[in-house]
Amino acid sequence: MSAKRSYKLRLTLVALVCLAPFFSAQAQESGIWINPKEFRAPPADALSAAPAPAVSAEKKAVFAIVSAIGGQLSYIVAKQQVGSHLDPYERTSLAVPDHSLDAIVMRGIDRVVARRFPETNRVFMRLNPAELEGVSPPDRERVAFDRLTAELQKMPAREEWDRIVIVTPHYRGFERAGLGSKLHGVGLFVQDVNGGSTRDTGPWEGKYDVVEPDGSPGLQRRSRYVALYYYAKLFILDAKTLQVLESAPWLIDEKIHDSSSDAINIARSLSIEQLSSRLEVFAEKASGEALARTLGGLVVPGEIRPVPQGR
Repeated sequence: MSAKRSYKLRLTLVALVCLAPFFSAQAQESGIWINPKEFRAPPADALSAAPAPAVSAEKKAVFAIVSAIGGQLSYIVAKQQVGSHLDPYERTSLAVPDHSLDAIVMRGIDRVVARRFPETNRVFMRLNPAELEGVSPPDRERVAFDRLTAELQKMPAREEWDRIVIVTPHYRGFERAGLGSKLHGVGLFVQDVNGGSTRDTGPWEGKYDVVEPDGSPGLQRRSRYVALYYYAKLFILDAKTLQVLESAPWLIDEKIHDSSSDAINIARSLSIEQLSSRLEVFAEKASGEALARTLGGLVVPGEIRPVPQGR
């Protein structure tokens, strides 16, 4: 087995080990899967862990949080010089445990909703990944949204809800911000095309700031890094009519470079455990950031709130 294939296998195995404990697998027979308890975010601090006050007789607004990110983690490696008609990237899809990526994404969204609208209840759902099998990456956003809304149409429970937040993979065919082309969903991109040197100098001097493996600020103007990326589209719907109130694509990334490593292969400068841990933190944070920006001045029915100027 080649070193590259061995690394991918280790990445897959550690993803299975590191992500699986978050949520136990549950049977999913239909296109959409519901479990109001599985995906609730753990307390962020002592205050949120305090006993909840007595529930008033007034009905709380309900947010349904739905993910179609799925169970595939993309792993993209930039190649050295290739012919103009060849794909300059090596692409692999890594299977992760049942609904682990969806769970991380929904946890980030749940945290934002809890802070923004504390007097709400949340319901959590995910699209069965089998619904997207055989669907090309450019079509997954549309197909996921259509199949989710078709399933939601059949659910009388949504008459008791107020808002539905849907997150789907988003596809971009072009390169941007030091990342490769044809990216979608959540994944890792390895940029290591600097002529085999461990230094960012000469013609390979980069222009992207990086973070250290622990998330602290790293060096500037790097051309070698392992990037975590989050390419997703968020939709906010009226639960009763399924009308789209807000929608926006979000392209978020975090470039990692271990300044203490002298590894020639940048991917091997980070342990698999470091990547798995960082991926969890990044994907959760990116989901929350995307929702916070998409919400803008949106309010929940019955809540009177000034809309910030400049929105």
